[in-house]
Amino acid sequence: EVRGTVYPGKLRLKEDEFMYKNEKTGKVDHFSRSDIESAQWIVRATGLGLSIKLKNNSLHRYDGFGEIEAEKVGSFFKKYFDVEVVKRELSYKGYNWGDVDFDGNSNFDYLLIKVMSSSFQLKMLWLFEVPLSNVANATLNKNEIIFEFHLNDEAEICLSEMRLYTPGTEADREGKAPIIYSKVTQKADIIQVTGDFLIEFKQLQCLQPRGRYDVKLYPSFIHLHGKSFDFKVPKNT
Repeated sequence: EVRGTVYPGKLRLKEDEFMYKNEKTGKVDHFSRSDIESAQWIVRATGLGLSIKLKNNSLHRYDGFGEIEAEKVGSFFKKYFDVEVVKRELSYKGYNWGDVDFDGNSNFDYLLIKVMSSSFQLKMLWLFEVPLSNVANATLNKNEIIFEFHLNDEAEICLSEMRLYTPGTEADREGKAPIIYSKVTQKADIIQVTGDFLIEFKQLQCLQPRGRYDVKLYPSFIHLHGKSFDFKVPKNT
């Protein structure tokens, strides 16, 4: 799975290595058993998805496994890779709120949203995750963080924007928004403003995003600077 698109491919498992070849792009995922830190099954509408985390903190996801295939893969991982493939507990409640985590260590690459399963179980369940390499831009506006994502032209449906609101208190009116924004911008694949712009238009009235913006044209992207928000639009989109 790459930015919302699942590509067909072939999986090959050997006693000391894992190999997957993308049949469309020809790209090969190849790593040894010593590279694998953990593995999880994720229950999806199309079957079971296999999520593999490597020791370099990268994450690889493969979809479309049936129950029989999953059992064979799980047995192989346990026997030859000494890795137990566990089922990740998900939240199906449809909540639009939760707690933010950054993959549990300092070398994070994913923003995780988790929710409490119930007041009795007191267990945090995984709601969804955001690969920070997919984030093209992030904007902080008081208690709100706006994420814009790199788009995949081959995907039928793309997530282009997501907003997180962090409630504040009397002592801390902005809540956790500045902390989340700071961590995201450390790892996100954000377009950096470098060099001189080609031309600038002052205070253009825009319908979407709504408002007045100073528009600067760069060789590889368009920069919109407004009173509250900044947007960077890659040229190839």
